[in-house]
Amino acid sequence: MLTVSHLSGCNDLKHHAGDILSENENLWRSIMEMSRILGIGVIMIVPAFVGSGAVWQFFGSWIGVLIWLIIMGFVYGTILSKKNSPKGA
Repeated sequence: MLTVSHLSGCNDLKHHAGDILSENENLWRSIMEMSRILGIGVIMIVPAFVGSGAVWQFFGSWIGVLIWLIIMGFVYGTILSKKNSPKGA
């Protein structure tokens, strides 16, 4: 026979199960966030390499290549900051 104490224990169990599910969901979101950041970084390698080659071909200067890579770093940072900003901002 179920008593009131059994029912309150059931509610506690549901509460704890909800906590576990929300922790797993947060972990999954953080893993997906890292995957997205790494994916964008890998894709940004292509214009960095191609642009560096073009700068080297036209100017023959390592300074120009370094400037190009710094520009690509700022572009990468801008993309990440816009993806992480809250909606409507």
